[in-house]
Amino acid sequence: AAVRLTRPALRFVSAELWSSRSFVSEAVKQTRHALAYAARELRSDRGLVLRAVSHGGLALEHAEPSLRADREVCLVAAKQNVKALQHVSMELRGDSDFIRSVALRRRRALEY
Repeated sequence: AAVRLTRPALRFVSAELWSSRSFVSEAVKQTRHALAYAARELRSDRGLVLRAVSHGGLALEHAEPSLRADREVCLVAAKQNVKALQHVSMELRGDSDFIRSVALRRRRALEY
């Protein structure tokens, strides 16, 4: 049977499971906070982070810095939740083409 993960329950999950790509892949669909508990190598897994931010843009906060500078990852995150822009690298935030791309998707992006 499937288990429903809630934010308070995340801290009780074993380190072994947080190292499992398949477990984390399912967990990030349930809560953006799951990425915070994932093993470091999984927080730098582009495909996994893309999945996480597509379900909860604010999961970008827990991605490794290289992915917070990845244009596609950040666009997906901002499309899902414009507040994710606060976790985008300063370089991308200063890139007018990136901001224009976000703005086409989300008008509120210009606030960040």
